[in-house]
Amino acid sequence: MAKKVFISFNFKERGYKNNLLGLFVAHGGRIEATPIHVENDVSVGGPSAIEAEIKRVMDPCRGLIALVGSDAHNSPWIDQELRHADRLGIPKVAVRHPQGTGGVPNSHRYIRVVEWNSQDLVDMVRDWSNS
Repeated sequence: MAKKVFISFNFKERGYKNNLLGLFVAHGGRIEATPIHVENDVSVGGPSAIEAEIKRVMDPCRGLIALVGSDAHNSPWIDQELRHADRLGIPKVAVRHPQGTGGVPNSHRYIRVVEWNSQDLVDMVRDWSNS
């Protein structure tokens, strides 16, 4: 089974997320991972519901790709997902959508940002552990 990679994105920028998922397909298997993401907006359940959903989806993942659009820096969900990746000790990277104008959340401004559709992204994901 292919390793799973968590895609962190702002729900308001779902189109950008779909573009990123398309990169996995476009690279014809060169991105050696299965992308997964939170699909259910459980925010009406409050912070504990959000945390539980992030944990449920992200725990089996071997890395995290934070999608930087125009509003990722303001997203409490993305911030919480990045913090959970830190707790899991999994690698993370950000990729900026070509139409994105924002940055990563300030609490994670040190995260490496790679270019869209780049070999760097392919190489990083390939190197993430399969175990």
